[in-house]
Amino acid sequence: MHNLKKVAKAHEIPTFIVLTLGLSYLFWGCLYASSKGFITKSIYLSMYIPLYIIGGFMPSVVAIFLISHLHGKIGIKAIFEKLRVHSVKKIYYVFIFSFTIASIIIPKLICIAIGYKYEFTINSRFSNSGSSIFYIVFYFFAIMLFGGGVNEEFGWRGFLLPRLQRKLHPFTASVILGIIWSVWHIPLFAITPDNYLIGNLGVGLSFTFYVIETIWLTTIFTWLYNRTKGSLLAVILFHTMDDTVLLIANINNGQFNMYLIILNLLRVTVFCFILIDMFKNPSNKVIIVE
Repeated sequence: MHNLKKVAKAHEIPTFIVLTLGLSYLFWGCLYASSKGFITKSIYLSMYIPLYIIGGFMPSVVAIFLISHLHGKIGIKAIFEKLRVHSVKKIYYVFIFSFTIASIIIPKLICIAIGYKYEFTINSRFSNSGSSIFYIVFYFFAIMLFGGGVNEEFGWRGFLLPRLQRKLHPFTASVILGIIWSVWHIPLFAITPDNYLIGNLGVGLSFTFYVIETIWLTTIFTWLYNRTKGSLLAVILFHTMDDTVLLIANINNGQFNMYLIILNLLRVTVFCFILIDMFKNPSNKVIIVE
């Protein structure tokens, strides 16, 4: 057991990747097999949410497990300290809560200015003004806990990213993490393909384009994580806000149009500014020092 712990500590990154992918694939694999008729529909539906959620928690569960066993109470204390509210400057909270909203509204305003009519629809759950605030708040916290915030970010940004940045440039680390993050989602392509094969481009995406989109998003996460000095709260809130806004607003209509061209031009512009900042300040990165 001592030798196993020693090997795991010497190879933290591959250990984390293997355990996370393996355990998530185990639960989601059961879900996929269930969807193919190996059990009755009623049992499948009763298993769907638990298996989906448990599989989604594996990045954070594995990260906390490894930190606890390899670094003890000091490591656990260090990662939970990254949830402190006051450690994040106000300007980054503005970015967190406005970026995704601005990214879908600004293209619409530009379309209006140039005379192109485009209306993205609002998810029917939020169309009733009387109950929309309740649903927005409910889904925000549900997504934070179960849809990609708390259940993933202890792993991707809390554990893996600072270890990748020990020897790698932040952008290189982002590319690698983006690929790993994409591969982690593979079983979900088979279980719920519409959620992953239709992206912000508004058209059907191949897995290659999905990886490119994920790398783009991962680079923004990396920039935010480093700029907030390794705040887990910042990336959890940003992850939650991004997913919540895209749940409320249906900007995809199955075809490429002027709105989506403008939207993605703005996305590329933001990406370029972030890259410039990363390469201008390559030492601005959070790493794990043993």
